[in-house]
Amino acid sequence: MNGVSEGSGTVCTAPQGCCLSDGTCRDLDPLCCEDLNGVSEGSGTVCTAPQACCLPNGICRDLDPLCCADLNGVSEGSGTVCTAPQACCLPNGTCQNLDPLCCVDLNGTPEGSGTVCTAPQACCLPNGSCQQLDPECCLDLGGTPEGSGTQCTTPQACCLPNGTCQNLDPLCCVDLNGTPEGSGTACTAPQGCCLPNGTCQQLDPECCLDLGGTPEGPGTQCTAPQACCLPNGTCQNLDPLCCADLNGIPEGSGTTCTAPQACCLPNGLCQQLDPECCLDLGGTPEGPGTQCTASRACCMPNGSCQQLDPECCQDQGGSPGPAGSQCGGVEACCLPDNSCLQIDSACCALQGGDSQGINSACGAPQACILPDESCINVDPACCLGQAGDPEPGDPCTEPRGCCFPNGTCANLDPVVCVSQGGTPLAGICLGDGNGNGSDDLCDEPPIPTVSQWGLIVLALLLAVGAKIRFGRREELRLN
Repeated sequence: MNGVSEGSGTVCTAPQGCCLSDGTCRDLDPLCCEDLNGVSEGSGTVCTAPQACCLPNGICRDLDPLCCADLNGVSEGSGTVCTAPQACCLPNGTCQNLDPLCCVDLNGTPEGSGTVCTAPQACCLPNGSCQQLDPECCLDLGGTPEGSGTQCTTPQACCLPNGTCQNLDPLCCVDLNGTPEGSGTACTAPQGCCLPNGTCQQLDPECCLDLGGTPEGPGTQCTAPQACCLPNGTCQNLDPLCCADLNGIPEGSGTTCTAPQACCLPNGLCQQLDPECCLDLGGTPEGPGTQCTASRACCMPNGSCQQLDPECCQDQGGSPGPAGSQCGGVEACCLPDNSCLQIDSACCALQGGDSQGINSACGAPQACILPDESCINVDPACCLGQAGDPEPGDPCTEPRGCCFPNGTCANLDPVVCVSQGGTPLAGICLGDGNGNGSDDLCDEPPIPTVSQWGLIVLALLLAVGAKIRFGRREELRLN
């Protein structure tokens, strides 16, 4: 036999477990175990079936538990067997390719058969932070792997769809459908932000700008909308900050835009405006439901005419003409009371008068013989307008006796009397008292008295005036 003598005095003892350098275990006398460079496991120990053993270097070997302990390994239990390494995500965020049993011993997460650790990449975690992790480990933590070669960078302001701002890695910001604001940016305290749709939100100023809004400045706060009168005349319910941005006028807390109504402005125009906006412009609101209508002639108390909305006309104390009426210019107007005024033709018609035409002017009243042979003192233009005959010279007076050549007498205005070929006398007709066929007033006295000579002179003067009148009348007719 090729045995090894153990020396004087040595005695064989009961076999015990012996872990050999090749990792196997044999039940041997401790002396024999030592001869084989093995490790005796102690009296009473017995080799058992190998089981998975996770060693400190992360390797797994199928070993007797006694041998596993000698190598500071962890026995995985009876019946366990080492398998092919797979990716293992460890609590510190690193990934190692380990036997799944060894992975669990390290509180790691085995990623499954066939998996292999790869180069770390940016991983956006649910808490918003970014870490360089194996993509499998990233998913284990509920994160989003950003792709091969990606790197976490310094967080920057990120405007999220809900209007909030968070300091995030730009990769993580995009994952949340946010907008990264650029390197070096940081979220600040929200402030009033007026958005294009007219609403106001408390937003980070960078986020406000991203939405096309206007940041209102540090410390500003959105408040309840109120009526806002804009430069184009419309009214919108806006935050007062937003109203000011649009060059509007906030109408005060609690105000609300109402339906537009007719508003008469200081320049005489009429616009459909909110009543508050109307007052802001110095106008006069005409009341709910009123509508501006087409301008028409408006006759003012001073006789002038303006084209105004009828409501605006009345506000200024004027009288509106009928629909479609137009101011036509100042001209002579003969009124029903036979007076003449220099007023606009539209105002003349409104007063029931008769316009005398462009460039016409009222003149001094004079006697006018009308078709019914009555006499009135009117402007010559108004006389002609009534188909009368203007009589320059003496005005109409009280009717008196007028004796005609045939002896008859009629009580007429002296001007009318002369125009009809009669002779005006003092007094009134007396009748034919003496039965001589003529009115007693017309009987010729034997010797004229002084007063009668005066009447004769007056008659002569009137006859001369009548001749002049006929000449002028003929001249007017020819013209």
